[in-house]
Amino acid sequence: MMRSKENSVYEGDPLLVGVDQKTLANGCYENEKLGAFGLPLISAWRSFPTSLAAAYQVLAARVSSRFVSTTGQWVEGNNRGNDDPEAHIYPFADLHVTIVSFRTLLDPAPADEERAEAIKFFCSNVVENATQKDDWPKGDIQLQLRPKDICLWKKNAVILWEETTGNLDAMRRCIKEEMDAHGGDPPPGVSLFVPDIVHSTFLRFWKRIDGREGSGSSDPETLKQLFEGSDLLDILPNKIDVDSNAKLVCEDKPCMHIRSNDSHVLWKAK
Repeated sequence: MMRSKENSVYEGDPLLVGVDQKTLANGCYENEKLGAFGLPLISAWRSFPTSLAAAYQVLAARVSSRFVSTTGQWVEGNNRGNDDPEAHIYPFADLHVTIVSFRTLLDPAPADEERAEAIKFFCSNVVENATQKDDWPKGDIQLQLRPKDICLWKKNAVILWEETTGNLDAMRRCIKEEMDAHGGDPPPGVSLFVPDIVHSTFLRFWKRIDGREGSGSSDPETLKQLFEGSDLLDILPNKIDVDSNAKLVCEDKPCMHIRSNDSHVLWKAK
């Protein structure tokens, strides 16, 4: 399993380019909307159990301690007032598992509100129709997540899970079948992406970290060693049972740093 880049150079995540750092740093949701919007179908958002919360706080503190400054999850010693943070660590409330994605924040914005509404309507119908398939899990859909690895990649860091009930795979399969067979021609701006892993992104880089002398940044080799040679995985519970809590959301700010309200939640499992 690849835990980090061999050359230990980390790049700013494009999702954070041009984003108001203070908005993410201070937990302030009120901000002008970005030009584009993402449309992920997600699970476990705001439904991860409290048993994970304490463990995640320890994980966030361990990782944050290797940076000069971070935004997001508050940990002791985290310099939230720094105007030049290096990484954003997701608050616990923003953690989630992506089922599929119909759009990302990097996709060009629709030309007008009418086209944006057409995209939302189409994607909501695809999800609703997929739930009527025989293979869609019935009742209150539960997921069982077992942590497999914690990986530092070039632009972000993720918790890799093994989902043992098969429910997540079934939902992905039904969505893909609906798009392929009954979804019709999607409107411009819709491009289904079905991940081949089960993961929760918990860190994104604000900027490049390359260890150049005089850069004033964190040591990339230290970051690499933290993920490759430590016991980060042992911090997490061996098994997590969680309500799927599937929702199709309009993500107008990165890192799922949005409110759970009618303007953002387009569809949710009944």
